[in-house]
Amino acid sequence: MHACCMSCNLFAAIEAESIIAINACISALYHEGIFIKPEKAGVIANNGLKFLRLYAKLAKMCFKKRMKRFPLAPKGHYLHHQFLTLLHQSQTCTWCENLLLYGVQMEEDYIGKPSRLARRVSSKTTSLRVIERTFLAIRTALGTSWGDESSD
Repeated sequence: MHACCMSCNLFAAIEAESIIAINACISALYHEGIFIKPEKAGVIANNGLKFLRLYAKLAKMCFKKRMKRFPLAPKGHYLHHQFLTLLHQSQTCTWCENLLLYGVQMEEDYIGKPSRLARRVSSKTTSLRVIERTFLAIRTALGTSWGDESSD
């Protein structure tokens, strides 16, 4: 087999393995409650750490070939700390905290609307105008349901 094909096959195999690891990790976190038994927490943490190791390996492979893929984002560092904490808890605690307990999940639409508003205002007053327009949008959405004076 040609060296290029073997390299592509290795790359694809590492990608698949990393996807399987993070999918198992995230799926398990969503399946569990607030507290996780140590045995399960250890498996979840190891899958998360495995994903980070494989992601770093893929990034290094791409960097060597001057391919702009797999950027090393600051969130990777944060995730590493979280997975290590979960692994440590799995080895020392009776119950482990689910990592999602400290996560913030917003609808994509909530992020999209303020960014669209920001593009419609002067760059000099962007922050103020985005906040004002967001408050107006929220007030309109709520209508007179709470906090508004009655119109009679």
